[in-house]
Amino acid sequence: MYPYPRWRYSSIAVADAAGRKMLSPHGTKTTMTGNSNKLRGLFLAALMVLSVFAMGATFSGTVAADHANDQPHDETVADGTTYWLGQTLLHNGQADSTYEVRDSDGTLVSQIQSDSAGHVVIDTELTGTGNFELTGPGINTAISFEVVEQSLKAEISPERANNAGTDTTTTVTLRSNRANYQVEVTSENLDQNDLHSIFSGSSVYAGQSPDGGILLNGSNKQTVTADFDGIATGDYNLSFDVVDSTASATGSVAARQPEEGDISFAETVMVNERGDKLLMTLEFSGDVNQGFVTLGDSNEVNYEVTATVQPNSDGMVTLVWDTSLSADGTHGGLVKAEKGSLVSTNVVDSVSDPVQTGEYPVSVQIDDSTGTETDIATAIVEERSTEGISTHTAPAGLSGSDAVAAMSDSENGNTIAVTQNVQDKLIVQFTASGLGGYVDSQADLDPGSGNGVSLIIQENGDSVDVNEDPKTLLPSNAGYYDYDAETDTYTLVFNVGSLVQEDDDIGDTYDVVFHVDSDTQEVTSEDETVAGQFNLVRGQASFDLQGEKLMVPAEDGATVTGTSTWAPGTQLSVQLRSVGGQSPFTQQNKSIVVSADGTWSGSFTLADKPDGQSFQASLRHSNAGTQHEVKGQIGELSASVSFSDQTAQDAGTLVIVDSVTLSEGGFIAIHDAQGNIVGVSSYLEAGSHSDVRVRLDEPVEDRVTLEAMAHKDTDGNMQFGFVATDGAEDGAYTSGGSPVTASATVGLSTPTPTPEPTPEPTATPEPTPEPTATPEPTPEPTDTPSDDEETPGFGLVVALVALMAAALLAVRRDN
Repeated sequence: MYPYPRWRYSSIAVADAAGRKMLSPHGTKTTMTGNSNKLRGLFLAALMVLSVFAMGATFSGTVAADHANDQPHDETVADGTTYWLGQTLLHNGQADSTYEVRDSDGTLVSQIQSDSAGHVVIDTELTGTGNFELTGPGINTAISFEVVEQSLKAEISPERANNAGTDTTTTVTLRSNRANYQVEVTSENLDQNDLHSIFSGSSVYAGQSPDGGILLNGSNKQTVTADFDGIATGDYNLSFDVVDSTASATGSVAARQPEEGDISFAETVMVNERGDKLLMTLEFSGDVNQGFVTLGDSNEVNYEVTATVQPNSDGMVTLVWDTSLSADGTHGGLVKAEKGSLVSTNVVDSVSDPVQTGEYPVSVQIDDSTGTETDIATAIVEERSTEGISTHTAPAGLSGSDAVAAMSDSENGNTIAVTQNVQDKLIVQFTASGLGGYVDSQADLDPGSGNGVSLIIQENGDSVDVNEDPKTLLPSNAGYYDYDAETDTYTLVFNVGSLVQEDDDIGDTYDVVFHVDSDTQEVTSEDETVAGQFNLVRGQASFDLQGEKLMVPAEDGATVTGTSTWAPGTQLSVQLRSVGGQSPFTQQNKSIVVSADGTWSGSFTLADKPDGQSFQASLRHSNAGTQHEVKGQIGELSASVSFSDQTAQDAGTLVIVDSVTLSEGGFIAIHDAQGNIVGVSSYLEAGSHSDVRVRLDEPVEDRVTLEAMAHKDTDGNMQFGFVATDGAEDGAYTSGGSPVTASATVGLSTPTPTPEPTPEPTATPEPTPEPTATPEPTPEPTDTPSDDEETPGFGLVVALVALMAAALLAVRRDN
């Protein structure tokens, strides 16, 4: 390669004094005659060559110095450098030479002809983005460079600004993938002076541009303050163009005259109890950024506090009036602002105790010097109260709000299921108003906290062992605490593990007492106490058995049921594993949940399992492990009943069931036509029984239809418990899904078989005197007194009767 650009090496003819060529353009010697001529020619040639080199060196230095100064460009291309699409790149090369730009695949992208000064100008808008190499005269190793596209995004917030007064500024945020750049801001309806007024206050303002805009220095994320104070009302579109790349963005701002401001109360009537915190929300609109609130009135209620407030970005202020601190001489109970800012307070008229119940006027104004109110409201302070207390339970694995959500399903919250290793959660809830200013945390509920409010959880005296202190739970040790200001409800969730130190502790009773002490508590005139209790019961779960066995029908959706003392929502799992047989199987249901009434159920797919198949059933608690294991069998318990028409015995109180067969023992219950149970047999062992006597609760009064139903002894206690448990225990034997029953017509027996003939003797009284109508034949039996067959006494009676009859006849004749 040449040590200088190629354009410097033009062909030069070196000649002697006689004009003969002595050196070719490439320095080749020529032939001469005579030594003197040779020496002279050599000398002249050397002078000419030195002159040419000296001129070339001088000219080359001058041109090189001018290369970078007389050609507009953004960057001088350098090996391994990244440039931005739209930039103009310059390489100082050889004059009037051809250079090539190729992409990373070697494909020609552009040919560039250098000018007479050797300027090689690369327009990146023509090359596009990518990796490129520049080659050409004077470049020993290809110059590699990269071109990428610059991104630019302009965000303006808010898009509205006042052009006078307050809220005249907005923020422009420029985002780009380029670290440093300069952007020109222009607008069709804003001149350069307007743009200068808007942006000159920004720290990144870089002056005015030649094109009528202004310049800003940008970065990856550049925030720029734009102030439209004094700008004419209108909608303005702003253009943001990077000066040396193709990146650009736009945004718009509406410049408006300030709106007339206002402040109003979100609610005109605000109510809370004495001792609680009452919230007052103000809404700001228009060009207003400060308000003045007056609470109370010295003349009307002998209490008055003023406050200066400022809204948040949403134009809101929410003041907190803590009525328990209304006697404070510094703030009068206006303690803070939950939204916006509480700038200052001033107690105009103070009280010595927390404000009494009643209505307190509240007003707000924009300018405290004018006294013009923009809105008024009323704060009502009511009497506080203590409503009640309750205990609940939740599964052992839950905590915090999850435990509280689960407790709503509990119907038996006064029992907490525990073992020494696993304990359900205890949840205590009580409702008491007017304590919001005194109870800020659960520790404020500890006995002895000094605020006159306490929650006491302590072992009942009947459960305390001799010479031992009662066990307690402190509110400060609760795992979860919540106060609902709308309902005045306090909720605490406890872990009761500390109460179960030994197995004997299971069964203990605990008192839960919430107390408000009037001697200490300023807003309570009388002591208030609400109380509850809970018991620690042994946590367990069990299957519903048919006798001593778990029977499950051979069907899809076959249901296995049971009961549990664990909290509603507790997760249980049941596994059925076959024992022997031709078709071994194992099925598991892990989605069983204890319901609110303490029962549980799970379904299994057993349609393809043979009747009589034995299995082992296992019931597990998700945290406490195995709860119950029993033997089971595929199929249903069987029963048959025969009950024939009959006459009830024992004055209609006893019926006889002809025959009963029970596969696992149980009972026969007699149902009337309405389905009511009117009689139950004694316990019947498994097997067949005949002439089963069932005593009825009430005697039958007429011929009725009764139904004999076979019932199981599901709890195995040989006592009929179907009625007492509302059907939960000792349900009916079934066949094909229906109860096993038999019906009969039962009548009432009577001691007189033919009651109708009874009145006949009184129906015909006339024949009765017939024997006295013929007195003459009466003596006939006396004609044979000697008859040995007659009884002597009987003849005498007949004679006396005859004599009396004759006397009567004689008397009649005399008359």
